[in-house]
Amino acid sequence: MKTETFKTASKNVIARSPFGTTKQSQLPRGLRAHPTRRDCRDALAMTSGFKNGFTLAELLTAIAIIAILIGILMPALNMARKFANDTKQKAMLSTIETGILMYKNDFGEYPQSYGYDASGTPPKDYTYCGAQTLTEAMLGQDLLGFHTKSIFRADGKDASTPANELYNLSGLSDDKVRENLAKRKGPYLSRENIGVFKAQDVFDPFGTTLKQDKYLICDVYTALNKTITLPNGSQSTKKFKIGTPILYFRANTAMLEIKVADTLGSIYDFSDNTELVALGSVANHKLHEGFVEKNTYQPDKFYDYITDETATTTGSNPRKRPFRPDSFLLISAGADGLYGTTDDICNFTPNIQ
Repeated sequence: MKTETFKTASKNVIARSPFGTTKQSQLPRGLRAHPTRRDCRDALAMTSGFKNGFTLAELLTAIAIIAILIGILMPALNMARKFANDTKQKAMLSTIETGILMYKNDFGEYPQSYGYDASGTPPKDYTYCGAQTLTEAMLGQDLLGFHTKSIFRADGKDASTPANELYNLSGLSDDKVRENLAKRKGPYLSRENIGVFKAQDVFDPFGTTLKQDKYLICDVYTALNKTITLPNGSQSTKKFKIGTPILYFRANTAMLEIKVADTLGSIYDFSDNTELVALGSVANHKLHEGFVEKNTYQPDKFYDYITDETATTTGSNPRKRPFRPDSFLLISAGADGLYGTTDDICNFTPNIQ
C-alpha cells in the first residue's frame, strides 16, 4: 500500500492515496496537509471517542480521595503544631528561669511569690499573686525594670513611712525620671517573644479580688484574640493573642515538707496563686479541675501534683517532699488552658496519673 502523500499545486493540495485523489477542501479537517492543533484534537476525538472533562463518577472519586488524605494529614499537622508550641513554651520557661537566676544574683534570693499588704509587713496579700510578683521581678510594674526598693506591694510603694512611689513616673522632671530609672534592675526578660498583659485584659469578667491592673506573663498557647487596655486607659487599635498566665511559686526553704492541712507550713504555699486559679480558664472560665473542684480550693490536689514520689519518705513519720524544694516552680497550663492536666509544661515533671 502506498503511503499517503500531499502535493501543493496552486491553491489546492491533492492527496494521493490508494483510493484516488481528493482536493484539500474535500478532506476531513483531521487529514489536511497542514493540520492545526485543534484539527489534531478533533481528529483524535473522531477516532477514539475522547471527550473533555471528568465524569460525575470520576469527580466523586477524586473528592473522596482528597477527603481521605485530609483525614490522614490533619492529625499529623495538629500534632506537629502542638509539638512546635510545646517547644516554644519550654524555651520560654527556660528564658524565665534564666531571668530569675539573674535576679537572685542581684538580690541574693529568688523573687517572692506573694505580695505584702499596705503596711509592708505580713500578713501576705494574696490578691497580688505569685504570677504577678514574678512579672514585677522580671520587668517591673511599669515594664521598665524592677526597682531595687520594691517590697512587692501591689500599690508600687516602698517600706518607708510615708511610703514613696516607685513606679509612678507621671509628673516627674526628666532628672527625677533618670534618677528613678538608675535605681532599676533589668528588665530581666525580653518582651519580644513573651506576652505580657494586665489581668483585666486576660480575665473578663473578674470574679475575685485579684489585682486587675497588674501584669501577668502569659504562655504561648493562644486562648483569646482581643484588644487590650493601654497605659493611658484607651483601648488598642489592634488585637493581641493572649495565653494563660504562668504560675510561679517560690520555695520556703525553712520548711521541711508538704503539709496539706497547713499551707503556710509547707515548702510551697498553694495560696500564693489561688486568687488567679479561682478565675478559671482564660477562654471560658472553666474550672481548673486539677487544682479546684466544685468552686472550692483543693490544696491536696495541687500538692499531689508537685510531690516527688522518689524523695517522699514513709514509715511512722512520713515526709512528703515536693519537686525543687530549694528553688521555685513554674507552671504553664498547656494547650488546653487548664492547670493540673497532662499537657502542662513545667520546670519539673508533674505527678499526674
